[in-house]
Amino acid sequence: MFHANRMEELYHNIQHGVLIPRISTYSFNQVGSGINFLYPWILLYLFILFRLIKNSPISAYYLEIIFETFITLCISYYAMHNYSKGLLYSHYYMRLLIIVFILYLIKTF
Repeated sequence: MFHANRMEELYHNIQHGVLIPRISTYSFNQVGSGINFLYPWILLYLFILFRLIKNSPISAYYLEIIFETFITLCISYYAMHNYSKGLLYSHYYMRLLIIVFILYLIKTF
């Protein structure tokens, strides 16, 4: 629930024109906590982008998780391709990752 509040806080700040929030004024009991000083918030902008498109926090959260997982798959494929110095192992690795990704999506939804 803590990070969901952070996402909603950033969403409301973006709606009101604050691109880099300093304190939390819409969530955390509206006391102005400096939560974003302690936790990274750059990746939360993906949530905001999906939230502006879908206007549903749950769908935006799932889309963010799917997108970050896909980017992770691409990075791991690239790393395996450079590590193995060949296409055969990297293609097998990518197929395995795609199967895991599909199983993750089935489990999530």
